[in-house]
Amino acid sequence: MINNLRVGIPIIGEQGWLGGITYIELLIKALRLLPEQKRPKVSLIVPATKLHAVDLHKHIFPLVDGLIFLGINSAQAAIILRQPFVHCRSFSEMANHIDFYYPVNSDVVPEICSGSWIPDFQHIYLPEFFSPEDIVRRDGWFQKIAAQAKIAVLSSKTAENDFRRLYPQSPAVTRVLHFHALPLADWYSIDPAQIQKKYNLPDNFFICSNQFWAHKNHSVIFEAMTQLRLSHDIHLVCTGTTGDYRFPRYFAEIKQKLTELGLNDRVHILGTIPRNDQIQLMRRSLAVIQPSLFEGWSTVVEDARSLGKTMILSDLAVHYEQAPAHASYFARKDSNDLAEKISRLIWNLKPGPDFDREQEARSKAKELVMNYARQFCDIAVEAQRICGITLHDGRELIGSAVNAVPEKIITIATSIAPTNIDRQKGAVQSWLDLGFNVVSFNCPEEIPKLSKQFPGVTFRKVDRDARKEVGRPLVYFDSLLDYFLHSNDRICSIVNSDIYLVGDDNLHDFILSNANEKILFGTRIDVESTKIMPGKEYQWGFDYFFFDRTIISLYPPSTFCIGAPWWDLWICFIPAIKNVPLLKFSHSIGYHKSHPRNWSPLVWTKFCCEFMAQIENKEIAHYLPLDFIETFQYLVAHRRFEAFSAYVVNFIIQQANKINSDAVNPHGKTYTEEPTLTIKRQPSNTSDLKSMYPKISIVTPSFNQGQFIEECIDSILSQNYPNLEYIIMDGGSTDNSVEIIKKHEKYLTYWQSQPDQGQYDAINQGFHRATGDIMTWLNADDILHPHSLKIVDDIFSSHPAVEWITGRPNGINEQGKQTWMFKVVPLWSREKYLNRQYKNPYIQQEGTFWKKTLWERAGAYIDTGYKLAGDMELWARFFRFAQLYSVDAVLGAFRSHPGQKTATFLDEYNAEAEIIINREISYFMQSPDKLLLPAPAPITGSELLRSDDRPVVFARGKALMDTKNYAKAKELYEKYLAANPDDAEIWTLQQKCETILQKVSKLGQVIGRMK
Repeated sequence: MINNLRVGIPIIGEQGWLGGITYIELLIKALRLLPEQKRPKVSLIVPATKLHAVDLHKHIFPLVDGLIFLGINSAQAAIILRQPFVHCRSFSEMANHIDFYYPVNSDVVPEICSGSWIPDFQHIYLPEFFSPEDIVRRDGWFQKIAAQAKIAVLSSKTAENDFRRLYPQSPAVTRVLHFHALPLADWYSIDPAQIQKKYNLPDNFFICSNQFWAHKNHSVIFEAMTQLRLSHDIHLVCTGTTGDYRFPRYFAEIKQKLTELGLNDRVHILGTIPRNDQIQLMRRSLAVIQPSLFEGWSTVVEDARSLGKTMILSDLAVHYEQAPAHASYFARKDSNDLAEKISRLIWNLKPGPDFDREQEARSKAKELVMNYARQFCDIAVEAQRICGITLHDGRELIGSAVNAVPEKIITIATSIAPTNIDRQKGAVQSWLDLGFNVVSFNCPEEIPKLSKQFPGVTFRKVDRDARKEVGRPLVYFDSLLDYFLHSNDRICSIVNSDIYLVGDDNLHDFILSNANEKILFGTRIDVESTKIMPGKEYQWGFDYFFFDRTIISLYPPSTFCIGAPWWDLWICFIPAIKNVPLLKFSHSIGYHKSHPRNWSPLVWTKFCCEFMAQIENKEIAHYLPLDFIETFQYLVAHRRFEAFSAYVVNFIIQQANKINSDAVNPHGKTYTEEPTLTIKRQPSNTSDLKSMYPKISIVTPSFNQGQFIEECIDSILSQNYPNLEYIIMDGGSTDNSVEIIKKHEKYLTYWQSQPDQGQYDAINQGFHRATGDIMTWLNADDILHPHSLKIVDDIFSSHPAVEWITGRPNGINEQGKQTWMFKVVPLWSREKYLNRQYKNPYIQQEGTFWKKTLWERAGAYIDTGYKLAGDMELWARFFRFAQLYSVDAVLGAFRSHPGQKTATFLDEYNAEAEIIINREISYFMQSPDKLLLPAPAPITGSELLRSDDRPVVFARGKALMDTKNYAKAKELYEKYLAANPDDAEIWTLQQKCETILQKVSKLGQVIGRMK
């Protein structure tokens, strides 16, 4: 049993790094939460080099089963520890007392079964915060782990991806271990107002609990407070150590900045305070602000999550990965954005605590911490197998670990029904014949009968089923996830029990290689008989799934049941919205004997409403666009079940389409191909079709953008625009960019990879080859939104006078998730430029398109004399000849990421911008034409609605009418009818809205006369 496993956890923290103390404290407390029979024996290891830090850890002593001193001078250890301990002079000697040593902080200990821990790769992203010696040292640590460690543990999926990107050849097994905080009962027995009084703090304060290290980015809060001080009476409390060994003068500079900004009366720096006091101040605060420029996995966020606090977090990928409830995000280098977020939230904030939120957070925190402990135990057990360790004294490992299924055998989890046995027998036998291990989950009374009918299957009883909800003992989807979460399977599988699988000897290898960090899924072929295999592909859902165990933690609790409606959509939907790669089998490996569906309308409705409730949950809703949710609401409200299925299926396949991957087995048989949308991507070679559309030329400059370029390329090619001229100018990349470009070269007009003189030189070379009527460039780390080129074509075709356009500014993060979008459509003009009103926001290059005739009138070049603001210099010349029209649509997205040039060198960009504006002012003053036109109105509404938008118009209009918002529904219908006057059904709906509004108006007039 697991309680026979002995774990050693060393002291790693000290006064200068309190996070190290918190890390092992959280781990030990999490393990204490497990039932005794499932809890390993835990020893706290005290290395001789950490004896000076013992006093900071003595509160942990009662939580462990014993102490081990690692070093020579046991007499000194006895004086400091003042309690019994085991003395080990070396790691080899300590191997007799523990089975797993963790965390080995940024190092390798080959003498003992251990896990090397890498918190993050901060020095890669923020080298300016490290000395050259520190960078060399950290590179050495991590290279050593990559080369020598058997198991490397990382605190986030973000860090794991970094590890695999930096050390692709490393043999180390990598595992992600998210730590979580468990609230203590003592936290709630104290009135936080008393702690507030203790430190003489005002009522309305935000709190930032970061040590004063340079990358913690306190300054962005100070700058935001400067903007807010006149309109809001708010304060900031800062806790945390004030020393940064890398920048000894940093804290003094911070204090000087507060004085310069006049914030000494608004910012209260408390320094290091007792942890319980810090927690009470968090409870009392308006909200927690975490502005950090880099985190491995934020302890502050976990503390705030466990308290149910509102949080304002910097837009780090890891903060999105932590995904706490009640969180807002801001651009981490933009104090204006932070000030705007605070202003928007503050009206709903008041000094805490919020007891209802705290209660909810406490219950959720316990489950998170339990999962954290179980995942650690899984890693510890897996480490024993990897290290080839047999436990001493014949002690047993974890049940499933002793008889672990070999790596190449995949376990299929299912729920075999007690009816239609013969149909399921053939299906399940096909799995066994292919070499799969099969586990079926059933209620206890079903297992005796089924186990005789299915001798090759392992049956597991479930503690709960769905009899109360649907009248049948169906098994919950969550029960299968829980099984895999605590198994040793790297790749997991769930298959409906009546699906026949077909494949060859390479199927397992193919799945193991292609489902890694992904979900691999497919549709079935419905056949009349398994002896007559040709049939019809099922369009309304999916039936077999292979997925990486790491994605299980992404699923929120649900009541979906195996075999019941919608569970098959749910299993793909959550990974799809959370940017997990999806691959769809292009040729089905699943067959199904046709039979009538026998679910009552009540069951369809029940699970449809469950799906709707999940989507409306804030933790999921923020991943989805509003129009998706509104359409969804309409379909559910009107019980349009098939339309509902089609809508979700299409969404999932569109997300899968972003993978753009052809996976082939060793014998050349294609199992998966790029998943297809309604219109398949193909080279446009029909001249008649091309002639109907203006040619759009797009140039992508790139240099070592292998991390992002495939998403960029796919965002362009998946537009399926019939007359596209796409040119990629690579500057001689040394990463995997060229290999990615070659995968897509049959769709490209031209590409090259050779050294150039920089980004703008590459764009000029590309445009020199371009022959299109409409032009733009898209950097390799940015993307186009779906349907962008259709919208661009629509506008230029229907507005001949328009010469250049730009979309609504918006941005995505490193993972491709939209993080911000302007709520109003900004307007720009030459007048604004000359008045230096060129930023907040800037014209977004990613969403700007222009006619070739304008390009030629403006000189047909980008000025390579500017390193950063070449786009703005081009806009300034465009303004001399034509007005810029804003479009109420998102066209392209700007990606924020640590290596992004414009964000990193924003000050330099603005300096170049000022040079350009000064030049334009001089040019204007010398020009005889002094006419400055105001910015034109944005292109919105009817200009953007065409016949293929009908499903969205219909669904959104009906949703508006259902909520009695007839005026907005009428406006929507009228915009659509302006472009599609012959649509009788939409015209009827518009007339209905108009009739209702007229009746309401007449009634209002009658009431007015009565008054």
